[in-house]
Amino acid sequence: MIKLCMPPAILLVLALAPASAGAQAPAENPVVRLDPALDALVSPDAKLERVATGFGFTEGNIWVSQGKSGYMLFSDIPANVIYKMTPDGKSSIHMEKSGYTKPDIWRVGFIQTNGKERSDPAFEEFPMIGSNGLALDRQGRLIIATWAGRSIDRIESNGKRTVLADSYDGKRFGGTNDVVVKKDGAIYLQDTEIEMDSLGPRLAAITANKPDTTVYVRADKDINYGVFAQVLAELQSNGITKIGLVNDSKDANTPALDSKSSGDSTPQPKTK
Repeated sequence: MIKLCMPPAILLVLALAPASAGAQAPAENPVVRLDPALDALVSPDAKLERVATGFGFTEGNIWVSQGKSGYMLFSDIPANVIYKMTPDGKSSIHMEKSGYTKPDIWRVGFIQTNGKERSDPAFEEFPMIGSNGLALDRQGRLIIATWAGRSIDRIESNGKRTVLADSYDGKRFGGTNDVVVKKDGAIYLQDTEIEMDSLGPRLAAITANKPDTTVYVRADKDINYGVFAQVLAELQSNGITKIGLVNDSKDANTPALDSKSSGDSTPQPKTK
């Protein structure tokens, strides 16, 4: 059984550029307890430890028990792989093409950056084409939210890949994000589409303490222009002033919009 926990909405993919790049130094006391009951799960003297770095954009980590030990699996979205990390901190590729499996990767995903200014020599941008959330079902099979693949997949015991779901109410998923499996075997997933009236306030809340964050918008080619314009207006009315428009051409001139500087909603050419 598969249950969708978000309502269907327009086919738009929105990306938030992080405020800063790279892993942050561990805090002295990183665990903030809102309830003492947490001590039953996390030791009161637990400290944050950086185990590994050098990945693209990691998500969806799960622990796979194996006897008295086991290993961790996690997605690296721009690399389009699932990594396996053993208790000694060593990593290896567990699965390639974990998200989008076809060769035309330039048609999917959205462009993420490392949060640096484009003029910075350390600036990087990359397409988010890989898997996102991971889970295990009651039989120990890997369940994948494929993100750019827009589906929930299961890896069978023989390695075969089965698409469990890729649409809801007759519409393709926008980008499957999180996935969990309950004890009864029911699979719950989160799609990234949200209703129009929730879009602006939700992003405004996310970017409230990050004034330099850029919101990148990528629209399905068949989307009505009026809907697209409504999205831009919704973002601007909620104080989001840095908006980038991502197209599928991957050429040097990508339409971009900075409403704070331009003062209107007309996309202006911006050379990378």
